[in-house]
Amino acid sequence: MDTQKFGAHLEGKVVVVTGASKGIGRGLARIIAAEGAIVALAARDTEALAEVKETILGEGGMAYVYSLDLRRVESIRSCFERIESELGSMDVLVNNAGMGNPIPAEQITEEDWDWMMDLNLKGTFFCCQEAGRRMLKRGKGRIVNISSQASVVAIPHEAVYCASKGGLNMLTKTLAVEWSGRGVTVNAVGPTFVYTPGT
Repeated sequence: MDTQKFGAHLEGKVVVVTGASKGIGRGLARIIAAEGAIVALAARDTEALAEVKETILGEGGMAYVYSLDLRRVESIRSCFERIESELGSMDVLVNNAGMGNPIPAEQITEEDWDWMMDLNLKGTFFCCQEAGRRMLKRGKGRIVNISSQASVVAIPHEAVYCASKGGLNMLTKTLAVEWSGRGVTVNAVGPTFVYTPGT
């Protein structure tokens, strides 16, 4: 990994990265740590997070592991409370966690719909809420939601995923408008196809 620094703007900042156990989240966590940030690694798979932490420590960075299940609001609240208690104020939240599952539209079940919406949209909102409440009290903070090209491009067999990411884009815009005057910015980044264990 290229760990060339781009500036000191993240030096000493507390950055929460959800879905940091693999794929894009793992890569982002390593890059952010290389910039000098204190990274809170959050995901369900804490064993995988421990490996990411060791990698970051080996690269000279700082990282901590937190259990997070985006499908359970109580898990989200508990995770953010613990991060705040152990690391102090949160400067940046990167909502990376999410998943796609190709299914023909005529075969999608209610369980399929709820599972992906809970993970990709509902969970992301409540992460934004938990971080946002804390950032608004301080009058500053940055939230970055990882969306997808699927938010604006129709992809066969991805009806639920596309809908969840389209919803994420509108959620991002709404929070950006609502919180921008209070020192908290909310943005989304929409990658195209990235080869990861989740694709």
